[in-house]
Amino acid sequence: MTRRILLLMADTGGGHRSSAEAVLESLRRRAGDGYEAKMADVLSGYAPFPFNKLDALYSHMTRFSKVTWEPGYRLTNTPERARLLMRAAWPIAQETARKVLTSHPADLIVSFHPFYNHAMLWAKEKENNRTPIATVVTDLATIHALWCAPGMVRYIVPTEQAARLACGYGLQREQIDVTGLPISRRFTELAGRDKRQVRRNLDLDPDLPTVLLMGGGQGMGRMYSVARALASTKMEFQLVVVAGRNPQLKLRLQMADWKIPVRVFGFTREIPVLMAASDILVTKAGPSTVSEAMAMGLPMILSGYLPGQEDGNMKIVVRGKAGVYAPRPKQMAQTLREWLAPGSNTLAEHAEAARKMGRPYAADAIADILCKLVDEQEQA
Repeated sequence: MTRRILLLMADTGGGHRSSAEAVLESLRRRAGDGYEAKMADVLSGYAPFPFNKLDALYSHMTRFSKVTWEPGYRLTNTPERARLLMRAAWPIAQETARKVLTSHPADLIVSFHPFYNHAMLWAKEKENNRTPIATVVTDLATIHALWCAPGMVRYIVPTEQAARLACGYGLQREQIDVTGLPISRRFTELAGRDKRQVRRNLDLDPDLPTVLLMGGGQGMGRMYSVARALASTKMEFQLVVVAGRNPQLKLRLQMADWKIPVRVFGFTREIPVLMAASDILVTKAGPSTVSEAMAMGLPMILSGYLPGQEDGNMKIVVRGKAGVYAPRPKQMAQTLREWLAPGSNTLAEHAEAARKMGRPYAADAIADILCKLVDEQEQA
C-alpha cells in the first residue's frame, strides 16, 4: 500500500519552499519503499485574495523591517498572542484549510510554514479528519510561537537553540527532533569540488579569488552599494552578483563601470554551483542561505538580518566563527581586505569553522523521521 505524505509551503521568505523541496527530494528517493510525496503551496493555491498574493507582497512587507516587521513579530510572539492572532484569521483561514484537507487525502501532512499550523489543526478537528500533522521549522534559531501550535505529532527544528525556544512556548522536549535545516542534495554533492574547475565551467577566471554577493530571491538589500564598496577595495578578486527577481538591479549592475571582473545573474537555480565556485559569501542572514553556506564550508560576511526573525541566524554564524557581521558597506570592504590579504589564514579558519557547523544531510534525516511517523500511525 502506498503511504502518502503532503508537504505544505509558501513563497513568503524564510526558505519555506527550498526546505520543502529538499525534503520532497529525499522522500521521492524512497518511492520504491511505498511512499508517495507531493508539495502544495497553500497561499497561492487555496487562499482567497489578497492572501494568495502574499508571496509578491513579502519583500515590501519586510523592506522597512524596523518599523513594520519587527514590532509585529515581537508583539505576537507568545503562545497566547499567536493563538489570538490565528483565531482572528480563522473565519478566512478555515475554508482554505478545509480545501487543503479535502483536495489532498494523505497519511501525513507536514507544514513548512507557521501560518498553517493552528489553522490546519483546527480544520482537522472541525472536519473530524484524523490525518496527523507534523511541522518542520524553517527558521534557524529565533523561532516564533506560531510554529508551536499544540497538537502536532512531531516538531522538527534545525538547532538546539530552536528546541529550547520551542520548549519555552509549551512543547515537551520529547516531541522535538533537532536535525539541521533541510537543504538540497546538490550542495552536498558539490561540496569539496575543485573551485578552479567549477569556475572554468562558469567561464570565470579559475585563478582569481571569487566573492559571491546575494540578496535572496527578490534581490533585497543595498546590493548595488555593497557591490561598489567591495569592488573599491583594490584587492585582486572577481565578484559574482545574484540580483534575483529584480531586473532593475540586474540592469544597473550590468551597466556599471567596474574595475574588477563582475558577473551578474538574475534569478537562478544554480546557487549550489555558484557557492561551489566561490571563496566568500556576502549575504543577509537568511536561514536557508546560511545553512547552505555552512554545508559548503563557505565563510560569510553578513550584511544584515530581518529583525526578530533572523537575529539568531547572525549570532550562530558569528559565535561559531563561520563568518562576521558587517552591516555597513565600508565594514564589508575592510573585512574583505583582511580575509584576502597575502599570508592571512583568516579566510581558511572561517571556512573550516563553517564546514564543521554544516548539517548537509538534514533533509534525509527529516525524511526518515516522516516515514517513521507514517509507519507508526499505520500500526496504531
